Amino acid sequence: MKFKLNDYKGNYVMHCKTKEEAKSFCRFLDLHGRRWFDEDSYLEVDNWDRYKIDTVYYFNLGTYGSVEYSRRGGNFVVLEWGDFMENKETVSEFTLDDLKPGDFVKFGDGSVCCILFVVDRETDKQVAIEYSTGNIRYTNFFYDVSGSFVGGYGDITEIRRPTQLFDVGYNIFDDGKGCLLYAREEEMTLDEVCKALGRKIKIVEK
Repeated sequence: MKFKLNDYKGNYVMHCKTKEEAKSFCRFLDLHGRRWFDEDSYLEVDNWDRYKIDTVYYFNLGTYGSVEYSRRGGNFVVLEWGDFMENKETVSEFTLDDLKPGDFVKFGDGSVCCILFVVDRETDKQVAIEYSTGNIRYTNFFYDVSGSFVGGYGDITEIRRPTQLFDVGYNIFDDGKGCLLYAREEEMTLDEVCKALGRKIKIVEK
């Protein structure tokens, strides 16, 4: 089942029974431009520890509470994030539609840029990017034949979004800060796999 926010407007809450579910749902909300009612980021705090297993998120209001209250006194329909998490595509797939100003992009040649603004187009995203050198360029981000992200200046290998003020900077990839939104899956040769594992691999035909 694929979860779409536009299909659940009004009196709906999302029940997250575990910390893992809460973090997953908060990440989903952030990717779709939602914030807490006080404008804090969902990536900074998930507010799960107060009610724990009974935590629900009023995702249309930017607040949270207990599942018992939402059922008895709030007249809300309770959804279960665990039902949607069964489909990994619903939770973890980052698309170009999720790209926001302020995101940092790393290219295959090692260069890093910051997204200044994004213009939606029918087949791609037109973006303005600023490199650490201060140069500003305009380019298009789109999907290649394998489904990976490609920019006008090369393959996109990683995209990160700052979660706190001190995360902002072109060293965000070196320090592993922020939220990892996308990482390009690279194919590896058998020799590369052996080197990564530190051991030899023997292929046995049956």
